[in-house]
Amino acid sequence: MARLWQTVVSAWTWLVLVACVLIWFPVMLLLRLGTAPFDRGRYAVGYLFRRIGPVVATLNPLWRFRTEGQAPSDPRRPYVVVSNHESFTDILLISHLPWEMKWLSKAELFRVPILGWMMQLAGDVPVKRGFGPSAVEAMARCREILRQRVSV
Repeated sequence: MARLWQTVVSAWTWLVLVACVLIWFPVMLLLRLGTAPFDRGRYAVGYLFRRIGPVVATLNPLWRFRTEGQAPSDPRRPYVVVSNHESFTDILLISHLPWEMKWLSKAELFRVPILGWMMQLAGDVPVKRGFGPSAVEAMARCREILRQRVSV
C-alpha cells in the first residue's frame, strides 16, 4: 500500500511540474518581450521561472521545504551559490531562495522542448560536460551575469 501511495504522489508531482511548465512558458515569453529593453540581466523572467519550484513543492503532500538563516540584505548584490545537487528536489529547494540567480546547467537540458526554451529565456548558462572550451565559455558568461548584478 505504501508503494502505491508513493507511485501516486510521484505521478502527481510530475503532472504538477508539467502543468506548471506549460502554464509558465507563455507568461515567461510575454514577460521577456516586455522587459527586454531594460532588463539585460533577465532578472524578472528568471525570477518568474524559479517560482515553479515553490509551487511544485507546495502541491506535493510529502515535501516540506524551508530555508533558514539571514537572507542577504541586498538581493541584487551578486553571489555565487554552489549546491551539491544530489537529486531532482535540490532544484526545487534552491528555487525557494528569495532572489534570482542564473543556473549553470548541462547543455543537454537546453535541448528539452519547452523546459530548455524556458531556461534560455531565463538566461541560464549551458555547459557541455567533459568539453573544456565549453567550460571556459560558461565561466565567461557567468562573469558577465555577475557584472549585471545577478547571482549565479
